[in-house]
Formats: sequence, C-alpha cells, structure tokens
Amino acid sequence: MLRILVLSDIHDNLDNLLRVVKNINLQDFSYILFCGDLVSPFTASLISKHIGSNSIFLGVWGNNDGDRDTIITRISKGEIGGSLIISKLDGKDILIMHGAGSIELTEKLIKSLLKSLDYDIIFYGHTHLAKVLSCDRTTREIKVIDVKADLSNNREKTYEFDLGKVAIAINPGELCGYLTGIPSIASIDLNENKVRVRFIRVDLL
Repeated sequence: MLRILVLSDIHDNLDNLLRVVKNINLQDFSYILFCGDLVSPFTASLISKHIGSNSIFLGVWGNNDGDRDTIITRISKGEIGGSLIISKLDGKDILIMHGAGSIELTEKLIKSLLKSLDYDIIFYGHTHLAKVLSCDRTTREIKVIDVKADLSNNREKTYEFDLGKVAIAINPGELCGYLTGIPSIASIDLNENKVRVRFIRVDLL
C-alpha cells in the first residue's frame, strides 16, 4: 500500500503548517504532493525539515509563489517547479497541477482532463475548495463531492473509490484557511485499484 499526503494553498500560514507537522508524521508517507501556492522560502524550509528520509516531495508552482529560485534550494528529497507534473505512482497515472483563472475555469479544466481518462488521479488546488470529482470510466459521467461542506461539521471525512471503475480528481482544500475558514489536507491510501481518501481539518488537530 502506498501512502500519500496532499497539501495545497499554504500561503505562508505557518501556524497551520506547524499543526500538520506536529500532529501528522510526514515520515509515514511515501510521497508528499503539493498543488501550489506555498509562497515563501521559509515555508519550504519547514516542510523539508519534517519530510522523512524515505519520503519524496513533488510540487508545482501556484500563481502566488515568490522567490522561486530560493524555494527550489530549500526543497530537499524531491522537486518543485513547473505548472504540472505527470508521473506514475504505484503504476497509476497521475497529474499534479494548481489551477488557472477562476474557480469555474479551473473546475471546467479538471472535468475535461478527467473525461479524457488519461489519468487515474488528478491532484489540484487554486480554488481553495476541498472537493473530489469522479468520472465513470464507462459513461464518463462526472460526480462531485463537496468535501468542504462535509467538513463544516466534522473533524475528518473519508471516501473510497475503485480506480477500475472511476478516475478521480482531488483538491485537498486550502491549508491556510483564509478563504473558507476550513483549513484541510488529504491523506491517501492507494492499494492497487482501491483508493481511500481521508480529508482532515487542520484547525481541529
């Protein structure tokens, strides 16, 4: 089983990032995936300090990241850069991206990418809205789970998917919590075609 931690839209909120690293052992994860808007080098340094020796960081730029040259030097045990990363994790095709323009434009793009069925899992950010979209591999019907709404009254929520039947897109939500007031991250267990996605409210850790 492959364990993956997904973060997005930190926007230099070190208080929330510290809650994550103090309450969740980053060394338990094979991959730390980042979907953009880390913003400053000192945030990158804090992440790198807590990543385990056997963990790999994979991240893309957001639209607010500054001093990118210094951020790159602060990221250890992995990479950050570009607008998207296409890779394979445990034999599954994945895409990591931030987003573009408005919420509507970003989600339209995500739905188009899902319907292509070129990727088993898409990870994205930018909208600050914790959400899961699934695309039926037979009908190409898109279903949307409003995770942010589910987290409004819950410390965490877990969802399970079969990648043999659907392709999925995951937005872990905003770690900063500035826009929604519900800072969140996503923890993923990937076991062949079985995916278990657990969203966690950072402010309740």
